[in-house]
Amino acid sequence: MLPRTGIAFFLGILSVQQLPELPSVAWLWAVLPLAAVLNWCRRLPGRFILLGFTVGVSWSWGFAHLRLAQSLPPELISRNLDVQGYIASIPDIREDSVRFEFEIVDQAQQGSRARLPLPFKVRLNWYARGGKPLPVVGAGELRRFTIRLKPANGFFNPGGFDYEAWLFGQGIRATGYVRAELAIEEGVTGKETLFEPPLRHQLDYWRQRLLEHIYPLTPSTHNRGVIAGLALGYRADITQEQWRLLLETGTNHLVAISGLHIGLIAGLFYAAVIRLGVLLPLTPGAWPRQRIAALAAYVAAVVYAMLAGLALPTQRALIMLGVGLTGILAYRQLRPGYALLLALVLVLLFDPFAVLNPGFWLSFGAVAVLIYMAVGRRVVRQHNPRMNSAILRRGWLWGKLQWLLLLGILPLSVIWFGRVAVGGVAANLVAIPLVGMIVVPLVLLAAVVSLLSRVLAEWLFSAADWLLEVFWRWLELVSDLPFNLWLPPEPSWWALICAFVGLALLLAPRGLPGRWVGVLWLLPLLLAKPPVPGAGEFWLTALDVGQGTAVVVRTQRHTLVYDAGPRFSGGFNTGEAVVLPFLYSLGISRIDRLLISHGDNDHIGGAWALLEQIPVGTVLTSVPERFAFESALSRDGRADHELLHDRHFRHPWRSYTGAPVDRCRTGQQWSWDGIRFEILHPDASGEGNNASCVLQITAPGGRALLPGDIEEQAEQSLLRDRKLAPVALLVVPHHGSRTSSTAAFIDALRPAHAIVPAGYLNRYGFPKPDVVARYQQHNARVWVTGDEGAMMFEVGNEGTYPRMLYRREAGKYWHRKP
Repeated sequence: MLPRTGIAFFLGILSVQQLPELPSVAWLWAVLPLAAVLNWCRRLPGRFILLGFTVGVSWSWGFAHLRLAQSLPPELISRNLDVQGYIASIPDIREDSVRFEFEIVDQAQQGSRARLPLPFKVRLNWYARGGKPLPVVGAGELRRFTIRLKPANGFFNPGGFDYEAWLFGQGIRATGYVRAELAIEEGVTGKETLFEPPLRHQLDYWRQRLLEHIYPLTPSTHNRGVIAGLALGYRADITQEQWRLLLETGTNHLVAISGLHIGLIAGLFYAAVIRLGVLLPLTPGAWPRQRIAALAAYVAAVVYAMLAGLALPTQRALIMLGVGLTGILAYRQLRPGYALLLALVLVLLFDPFAVLNPGFWLSFGAVAVLIYMAVGRRVVRQHNPRMNSAILRRGWLWGKLQWLLLLGILPLSVIWFGRVAVGGVAANLVAIPLVGMIVVPLVLLAAVVSLLSRVLAEWLFSAADWLLEVFWRWLELVSDLPFNLWLPPEPSWWALICAFVGLALLLAPRGLPGRWVGVLWLLPLLLAKPPVPGAGEFWLTALDVGQGTAVVVRTQRHTLVYDAGPRFSGGFNTGEAVVLPFLYSLGISRIDRLLISHGDNDHIGGAWALLEQIPVGTVLTSVPERFAFESALSRDGRADHELLHDRHFRHPWRSYTGAPVDRCRTGQQWSWDGIRFEILHPDASGEGNNASCVLQITAPGGRALLPGDIEEQAEQSLLRDRKLAPVALLVVPHHGSRTSSTAAFIDALRPAHAIVPAGYLNRYGFPKPDVVARYQQHNARVWVTGDEGAMMFEVGNEGTYPRMLYRREAGKYWHRKP
């Protein structure tokens, strides 16, 4: 009864999270009586399945409405708000700002009657202005700010990270920034003061104190972020390069404190107490050592989870571990599948939004695969002389387990990450024992010892640092292996179902006949290819990169990327975070031409990530000197400012990755698959924005124009030279600024669709309302990437039409609506 009901409950929770719109809460009162009727009708076939599904839907539905009720009122968007509350996380210190979560407990009235739904949790940035040092804040502190907020928003593109879903799962419904700090108002929040955090924030307060205590004891800054992540779950100081290497080798789970670390710590304490109990005789009437060991293991796991901040992954791990250890404490042996399902139900009762997190699926999926593989199998001792050594035997079983786990969670890796780290088998073979069983205990021991002896703690941290260097060297070796990464295109739902069926057959016990048929069931996932444009047509996709431009143009056999979006402080850039995942989701593994219109950061910022991580045929740009200089700078860290201003210091241009770089010039042309590409601008007089490369794409069924950031001067030059003709698609110049899109320019083009590459609620107010009205007066339909997310348009023999409006098609009830 319970297995069927629990699975139905899980499916009910999951079904609600697939809804694009959440039905009114009034319907919930109709579902609850249905659950009562199902509980009463004892002879109804499948009653428990229907009951579990109904309860799951109701539970998830109710929680979703409560979470949506915490949304930012529209009247308060981008308004100055005087608020008071608590720093609700350890601050993330960046180059030019400090980012932290803030729990608002009081809002001063400022003209509008709209009020925040208090307490209200937001994510804030506090920027250093006017050359002043970065602000100093501490977890748990009571602060009063003037802030500006906007609804939770993230880049919305195929293959990319769903930041809005992550914020929703964390209970954060708005983000913003601090404009000013104000004096604390007394009598608003009770007895707590600036230096006495309330109980619910004490944990982060002491974690930050411990972090500040152990940081000076670590020997190098290279591994400082990893040590903080392993000891305290604080991963903000792990560099982008380190994260990239972890993802490429499938070892990123080692620095995210979750089920693996909690289980390892619990296992070490359990084994230690059992061994200690063998040496110390038990007194009559004492608890059996197994129960004492189970209790000690769980206490150790709870303490470690608290050090990690009791984040959602650690909470899930504690619940799963608690279910497993309960059987020992209660003298009952729970069947593994039963225990896993019970843990699943408890986790979803505690947090129905856990299904939005990849860690939930990977942790439960990995355990389910292990249990499934154990069914019908028994351990057979090896009598082969070559395997007499226990070390060899265990090494063989450990390697086999890693390979089967990689195979078992393959569909989940494709769904959540769009990649499969094939080399992860070799990487985890060494990394899990090294990090989980040696480095983590060493780091935790060093953190405890640091309270007693600074010298001994420094020695222990040095040992952990040396082992981490070995860890990084091993990962670099694995990442350099050929075929280390498999980057499949985004699969269809039927291909995923076939893959799960195939894996169920392949991982089944040996006695099952026809297991090899599972390979055939995997073929749709392994061999499926997404659709491509036909001959004589092209697809143009404007990606959502915030306030910036990134456009992908595909013909039947070629790919062009026009601009790559911005690069931000801390190494984050949209070339790596947006453009590459989108290309991989379409099965594209090469850029035939990278065209960077000009040198502004919002166009060129992500270009170096593309050059480093995907083969690029040629680079065409109005600023070739930027590539030669900044590519070399990004690699060796040296700068030569004289060369930066010398436009002819290196010719022919070539980036350090080997891709030839050429300057775009009027009259350049080429043809791909029946599609003609032509550079209309710049001429010799263009400078700054007016030097942008203007690309015209012509197909038998229509034309598109990508003008970069040209302004009125360049528009007039194009009009004088009579280079402009009506187009089906226009990427609006300069993001819809008033310096561009003159009436004569629009009249000459008469676009059917005008795409504005502008961020949601950007600080410039782009696109300007009068510019939008000007396009609409010429019967153009205006689309904004910040509102719609990624947009794909098909230009073919049957005309031009939107093929994909991603926010409308893929948006769920928690996403911001276009």
